[in-house]
Amino acid sequence: MNDIESKQVIFGTYGEMWIDGYKLGEIQELKAKLSADKVEVKIARKMNKGYKVTGYTGKGSFKVHKVSSYFIKKLAPSIKEGRQVTCTIISKVRDPDALGTERVALYNCLIDSVDLINWSVGKLGEESYDFTFEDYGSLSNVVEKYYRKISGCLCSTTFPCFVIENIEDAATEVFKVPKSVADTL
Repeated sequence: MNDIESKQVIFGTYGEMWIDGYKLGEIQELKAKLSADKVEVKIARKMNKGYKVTGYTGKGSFKVHKVSSYFIKKLAPSIKEGRQVTCTIISKVRDPDALGTERVALYNCLIDSVDLINWSVGKLGEESYDFTFEDYGSLSNVVEKYYRKISGCLCSTTFPCFVIENIEDAATEVFKVPKSVADTL
């Protein structure tokens, strides 16, 4: 990876979350993790343990400011009746100084429990939820562009043209940039 600038580090304050298309303005924190499910493999004449990946597990959590009874209304009746309610969670982080926007969708999310009552005197109300998910999709990724100057040309434009190779996907693109910019590549 090339050197980074401190301003490119993604700042979570720009994060957003949706559940089944409903934007949660009260979101404080969202985490999701994909873990490999493994079984131990014993191999003859070897003392070390090996492992075979047999699947994956998706787990996550989120924390919200308590501003409504949204989750009681959405989840409690179904849990009480023994019905499984799944949802789609979408996360978006779009820091204006970052290298791009990251959006991830989590599918078939099953929230483990719902707080019917959760408050303390002198404290702001908040709720935390754990969930599992069956699948995910990357809707947009923050991808650093890797460029390298290959050669210059003398065409009749305001700026000299430089042939730039995008190392990431081996595409060749022509950019009209000042020599000072091209020299930094």
